[in-house]
Amino acid sequence: MPIMTGDVNGRAAADQPELSVIIPTFNRRAAVARLLTSLGQQTHSHFEVILVDDGSTDETPSLAASPQPFRFTYLRQANQGPTAARNRGAAVAQGEVLIFVDDDMVLHPHALAVLAARCQQRSGILWMGTLIGPGELSTSSASAAADHPVDFTLCKTGLLAMLRADFYDIGQFQDPTGGWPNWDDVDFGYRAHLAGYAIWQCRAALAEHWDYAGQDLAAACARWQRASQAAVRLFERYPALQSRLPMFADKTPIAWRQDPPRLVARKWVRRLMSGGMALHGLETMQRRAAAARWPSSVQVALQRWIVGGYIYRGFQKGLQQARTAIVERATVQP
Repeated sequence: MPIMTGDVNGRAAADQPELSVIIPTFNRRAAVARLLTSLGQQTHSHFEVILVDDGSTDETPSLAASPQPFRFTYLRQANQGPTAARNRGAAVAQGEVLIFVDDDMVLHPHALAVLAARCQQRSGILWMGTLIGPGELSTSSASAAADHPVDFTLCKTGLLAMLRADFYDIGQFQDPTGGWPNWDDVDFGYRAHLAGYAIWQCRAALAEHWDYAGQDLAAACARWQRASQAAVRLFERYPALQSRLPMFADKTPIAWRQDPPRLVARKWVRRLMSGGMALHGLETMQRRAAAARWPSSVQVALQRWIVGGYIYRGFQKGLQQARTAIVERATVQP
């Protein structure tokens, strides 16, 4: 059952909010509390926050009774993943504008006001905020740089705003791969693109991204391996998407009559560098580089090759699973 609180400014809980902020979460109470604090400091005042707890087993439910300076609704559901959680929040949202925020964000005080203005000024556009590193808000101000369009493949749910009517016109979020990470952001961006919508980045809507995987190389590798394995199912659903995601260009099998020599060479190098011994060597070198404080450019390059190796492994596993599924279907056919 939803739990709703009023706000400390005396507005009635029944007031129609202009914005609905939707937060899916799972077992991240501390991160959500940090995000809620930043929402309480927004310069825009007329909004509601809907927290959808996707079956957390930690102390996240205790946030249901926490007083907030805005209209606050807590929803709990059995674990179904963030895609279903976002849609659940949208289903009860009252605002004309929907703003989806991941639970590991901290918003700049002007973020909601800026996104509200953008959504109401220009129709047919999905607006993404600008994500910065942890702890950078104290040294950042709302950027005066111009907003700009981005490719649909860059659609991210970290801080994403749109008109409620547009969200339903696009078809809500969908799970294209049947698991997590499931590429629902790219799926949503692609369907928006096909429906004639544009995606823009709003430079003045800032949010710190406290990505747990981004601060731990092993966690990042594990997540990218799972995501790359699931990407095979994404491409089965949308074959045209594979060529639009360059990160997989050197991860696919060599097409001898189609790939140019340079790409063939890249694929061979990627295959060699993703093997067990080579990848172990890169990981050892990266640890030594971090301990010895090698130049950051060298450390970043090593991390990219390591993550790329796990992307390759995940994608190859996904391809093998797809081939096995084809053989199994053929076997059972009369």
